[in-house]
Amino acid sequence: MADEWSISYCRFPEGRDRNYADDPKLTSDRPELLRRFLKPIIGGLTIFDLDEKDWKPWRAVFNKAFHSERVFGLVPSMVDEIKVFAAILCDYATKGKLCFLDPVTLRFTIDMIGRTAMNTSLHAQSGYNALADGMLSQIRWHDPNAGVNPFSHLDFLRTFVHRKNTRQMDKHIGAELDKRFEDHRVDPKSTASRSVIDLSLQEYLKGSDTLPQKLDPSFRAFAIRQIKLFVFPGYDSTGSTICYCFHLLSQHPKVLEALREEHDRVLGPDPADAASQPESPSQPRLVNNLPYTLTVIKEVLRLFPPAGTTRAGKPRVSVTDDAGNSLPTGDAILWILHVEMHRSPSYWVRPDEFLPERWLVPPGHELHP
Repeated sequence: MADEWSISYCRFPEGRDRNYADDPKLTSDRPELLRRFLKPIIGGLTIFDLDEKDWKPWRAVFNKAFHSERVFGLVPSMVDEIKVFAAILCDYATKGKLCFLDPVTLRFTIDMIGRTAMNTSLHAQSGYNALADGMLSQIRWHDPNAGVNPFSHLDFLRTFVHRKNTRQMDKHIGAELDKRFEDHRVDPKSTASRSVIDLSLQEYLKGSDTLPQKLDPSFRAFAIRQIKLFVFPGYDSTGSTICYCFHLLSQHPKVLEALREEHDRVLGPDPADAASQPESPSQPRLVNNLPYTLTVIKEVLRLFPPAGTTRAGKPRVSVTDDAGNSLPTGDAILWILHVEMHRSPSYWVRPDEFLPERWLVPPGHELHP
């Protein structure tokens, strides 16, 4: 088993490692342990854990799904999901009911991802959905240590649940994929959508003079895994960030007051009418007029970054920690600690304080990073 070091700040040492005949830098390849961790959830390799030469071309394809023009085009449908989310929160507040915020935000985020990844609403907030509930169950039953525990496969109940959830999710995504493929066969010009599922099909069919009668099984399995990938890390990172937003705003009433003032000024003082502003086809860019709201989100992400990253080490390449120790990276996993960097006094003034205004001040100001 590889050693794992958590390195906050590191640099490549001068000397022979710099002159190593091969590329002396750490690659963007993911460690094997990451693949073993993700396999029970996703089912196989994705652009998240493929080697660099394999994931880079697909990343270029999927980047189109998050182009600013497409995202602004999705604003009206996003507002529809936000209305459902707001109604659920208002119901809890009106009735004075105690609730766990995390499950509510997770289902809301899954619906938002459904719009982006599949160009459809999954209605996970209002009821059962095979993809959403299958993913939630898959993660609840996941053993984070399974990748290094040789006895984890002996939990037959977990194995059964994972296989059941996988079949359920694959069936749901596969049916949607087959439907989009059939639409493309009937009218190739009808698939101008930039959702992840449509981009996968467009890349698969690019350059084909004759469309196949059905999807190649290996591509179909690959595309299904990519959809599950976008659902898995996206919903958890965004859902937890929303929870931390509520948490920090509840502790800082002055920030909440400034946030409300901006919303009243841009979206109007009546919450019931606020949704109609960005929902209008002529007004999707109205969200660009909420700079303070953006700084609040940035500051939440600084204090509570929801995700991290790992890289596979490389033989005869070392990194140096803050204390000057040279650490070889061969047969190791490097884990970048974003929380450590985001709260480092080397980069941030009053690093542990929630100060959204630090993102608005000009260079030279005492709060400027």
